Amino acid sequence: IEEAFRLIDGMKDKGLDCIFLIFCFEVWFVLHFKDAPYGKTAEQMKREIKDILKKEKGISEYSETVDVYDMISDHLEEAVKRAERLERKQRQIYRVHSHECNPYTDMFKFVAYMDELKTENEKILKKEDASMQTMLEYKGYHAKIEYDADDKIYVGKVIGITDIVCFHGESMEEAKRMFEQSIENYEE
Repeated sequence: IEEAFRLIDGMKDKGLDCIFLIFCFEVWFVLHFKDAPYGKTAEQMKREIKDILKKEKGISEYSETVDVYDMISDHLEEAVKRAERLERKQRQIYRVHSHECNPYTDMFKFVAYMDELKTENEKILKKEDASMQTMLEYKGYHAKIEYDADDKIYVGKVIGITDIVCFHGESMEEAKRMFEQSIENYEE
């Protein structure tokens, strides 16, 4: 086991890390609602989350193949806090990645990593959005087009006229065609 941990630690600088859950993934699910009970088997933890979901959410059909994300995601912040507290407690007693520290999960580290990626992607998208503004010209009319990341479409507005003429397209090419069609319709 020590060799496995050494190999895993050696891969971190290459961008590879592992998430540990002792004894089963249901530990992470339980932490969304309460502190995970100590010393339970995987089967007992599965019964535990099944009972919690029935009591808290009215869901009685839990199994390992059921997607519970929507059922538990509103408790994510609580789960992260409980998992961090569990790790601190377990580190005081055990080498954390050991079968002896039951329960254990460092899934909260993965959640933090995903939050970092989301924040980085949002920053990139904001920069792209700022640079995704395009000016078009057709028959002496001008339009400003911007990409709407929420709706995933290009939205444009003719500028320099008193009337409001707007258009959109799923691609820049389609938005350009819609701009030209809007001008044709406007001139009629």
